[in-house]
Amino acid sequence: MKQSLDYSISVKHLIEYFQGEVVVKRENEYKYLQAKKLLEVINIFESDVSLYQRIYQISLIYKNAEVFYNDFKNFMGYEKDPFLKSYLRKLNGIYKVYSACDREGITNDISYLVKFQNYSRTFNYCKFVISSYNNSDISFDTFKFCDFLGIDFDVFNYCIKVIEELDPELYEKYSVKAAENKEKRRKSVLDKTNRLVSGIKNGVTEDGKTFTLIEFFKLLPFFNNNFVKQILADFDCKMKSNYMLNLIGFFRTVYPENRLVIDYIHKHRLVEKSFEPVNLNYIYSTKVSVNGRVITDEDNTQILSYMEENDIPMISRAYTEVRNQFLKDGLSNEKTNVKRYIPKAKYTIVN
Repeated sequence: MKQSLDYSISVKHLIEYFQGEVVVKRENEYKYLQAKKLLEVINIFESDVSLYQRIYQISLIYKNAEVFYNDFKNFMGYEKDPFLKSYLRKLNGIYKVYSACDREGITNDISYLVKFQNYSRTFNYCKFVISSYNNSDISFDTFKFCDFLGIDFDVFNYCIKVIEELDPELYEKYSVKAAENKEKRRKSVLDKTNRLVSGIKNGVTEDGKTFTLIEFFKLLPFFNNNFVKQILADFDCKMKSNYMLNLIGFFRTVYPENRLVIDYIHKHRLVEKSFEPVNLNYIYSTKVSVNGRVITDEDNTQILSYMEENDIPMISRAYTEVRNQFLKDGLSNEKTNVKRYIPKAKYTIVN
């Protein structure tokens, strides 16, 4: 009797899984997601499209028939149930068709043809992007180039794949330009790093000014999410989980006198939070008093505008340092009339 009861409960749960009418407990979540994927496969296979399209859409969910079978077999054993047997029969039939397509190499052919078709639709745009990259003076800074075109790195990388597939001649030109740009970036980063180390050593900048933490921030090898990935790749550094680890990892891999820089970081108590992006809403909505002086909206606008005009990264600790300088010396003789700072460029800082 107990065996029959357990069987009924299990079938009831499976029905709920397939119908999507169950509040999923944490331990059952994986099986529920399996059932949803399998039901999606059934819906695809019963849709009014060609067999090729059906196989392609299924391959986006399960990369091959065996992966599909591994999910499907977890629900076998309920063939006698009036409700579930129709699902299991359909899944078994789909598996036979899908596995036959795999054996004959049809699945790979379909994926290639559909990919080629999608590539063809976007070819003209991708050609424009890569041609622009090849002819651009700013493309050595890929982030700045992408920002100029209004695209992100994913779109840019997609365009590279399309051109590699459909226009080998243009891709060859891109490869030459990309190699040149990599060397330009490496040279630029090493030049900044040399100036940063020299400033720490000698206590002065190239033009004889006192080397401050603000100058340190300006000479960092990277502070942008996309650019950090690019620079680390250029120097064969491993990507770490946060900004501080990436920064220290870069110096340890690239620069022989890395201990000098790392000690400087520790001396000034720089932590992950120091490199968080400035929060404009927080800055303007929170009244701050420093040594009895209340920082006004006009003050903040002047501080942030100064940071942007002098290429100081828009990060938390840099803002604090510039604010301290503002309170001590003032930043300029001009007072801005703008009450709230509006950035001229995008700043995405690594977290």
